[in-house]
Amino acid sequence: MTRATIENLLGGTFFIAFIVADMIFGPTAVVRVAGVACIVCGLFWSIGRTVAVGIEGREPSCYLHGKLAVVVGLSMFALGIALMICSGRVACILGWSASTQCK
Repeated sequence: MTRATIENLLGGTFFIAFIVADMIFGPTAVVRVAGVACIVCGLFWSIGRTVAVGIEGREPSCYLHGKLAVVVGLSMFALGIALMICSGRVACILGWSASTQCK
C-alpha cells in the first residue's frame, strides 16, 4: 500500500467514526475521536518524517522533511492529547454541547 492509500483509508475511517460518535455518544465523544485522529496523524507524520503542505484537493505546494516534520508531527500529537484530556471543555468552546460544564 502506498502512503496516499493509507492516508485516504485512515481519513475515511476517522470520518465515519466522527459521524457515528456524534449520532450515538454525543459531542464529547466526537472531540475524543478528533483527538485520536490527531494522535494517529501526528505519529504518521513523525514516523514518516514528511508532511505535505498545500490546499486540499490539489497537489502539495511543498513538503516538510526531517526534523521540521517531526516537530510538526509531535505538535499534532500534543494537540490530540489535549483534545482527549479536555474533550468536554472543547465541545463547549466549539458550541457543540449544552451541558452543565459549559456554564
